[in-house]
Amino acid sequence: MASDGGLSKVTIRGVGATRLQGPGSDPSAAIYIDGVYQSRFTSAAFDLMDVERVEILRGPQGTLYGRNANAGAIKYISKGPGGEIGANVEIKIGNYDLFSVKGHVNIPLIEDRLLLRVTGVKTTRDGYTKDILNGYESDYDDLLASRFTLKYMPSDNLDITLHGTAINDDGDFTAAKHFIDPAGAYSSATQSHARCWA
Repeated sequence: MASDGGLSKVTIRGVGATRLQGPGSDPSAAIYIDGVYQSRFTSAAFDLMDVERVEILRGPQGTLYGRNANAGAIKYISKGPGGEIGANVEIKIGNYDLFSVKGHVNIPLIEDRLLLRVTGVKTTRDGYTKDILNGYESDYDDLLASRFTLKYMPSDNLDITLHGTAINDDGDFTAAKHFIDPAGAYSSATQSHARCWA
């Protein structure tokens, strides 16, 4: 797995898709989060929270996970709610003023019948690339995401589970870097490279 401009690129056994640009492009490796197909890798590229396990199915898939699964399918399964009250918080700090808070809370609303688990993450970090012409800072993080799982067990033979996810990512994923020479800045990497090394 690799990231390019906020888009995740997945390759399974040498088969994968290049960077996706438009709504008409589809990946060749399918990603599912709690059974829900992610049509664009951007929705799967955030800091995954509360993951119980990851399943990888080699492709091509043609039955349950056949959509855009020439390379295969990747399934993220998050942890389900438990029968006891509990919580956990993880704090991470780093350079460029990185600050990340991740945690979850587990609440049994009705004992052995209705269980709730809520997970959230907040990450901020200053950018490490600066446009020296305009003073614009790039490559910064500003992510707020949460997920909840509500599990209802009306009988011993029936479970009903509801998943919900909300993501707000205002970060700037990557900078467009330009070479500069006395003739000006070039947006084309090929032209710029030739100009700088001529």
